[in-house]
Amino acid sequence: MERNLNKIAKDIVRENADDIVQILRDEQLGKGIGSDGVIVGHYARVTQQYADNDKKWNRNQMKTYGEPYNFEWSGEAYKNLKIKFQGDESFTIFTKKAKQELMEHLFGELFDLTDEFNDWVNEAIIIPGLQQHIINNLFPVI
Repeated sequence: MERNLNKIAKDIVRENADDIVQILRDEQLGKGIGSDGVIVGHYARVTQQYADNDKKWNRNQMKTYGEPYNFEWSGEAYKNLKIKFQGDESFTIFTKKAKQELMEHLFGELFDLTDEFNDWVNEAIIIPGLQQHIINNLFPVI
């Protein structure tokens, strides 16, 4: 039974992978927060000046002096986040290998969910999905 629940949980994560990756993108990377829950750095004056003068830069996410990094200039790394399963019991979020290695060398671990968001995934996605599966299989529609 336990092994079957692990497989079902894995399927639930797979079905919700886009939402889980979006949490990392919006709530962590987009706010400059590392996997430890701490802001990894703040924009310098020169970064803001560069961004203000960059004609190609999408101004949806400004690079204001003193604000936490939002990693949108990370381009491929930011856009290509994916989930990779490690057996039936865990998963990791990754991106382009060279870019991920460079970013983590500079800023520390960035691509794991914080404890807070890991708990949220468990409580808001996995547990309700498992509960629904159990209900559907204990009380099948006749």
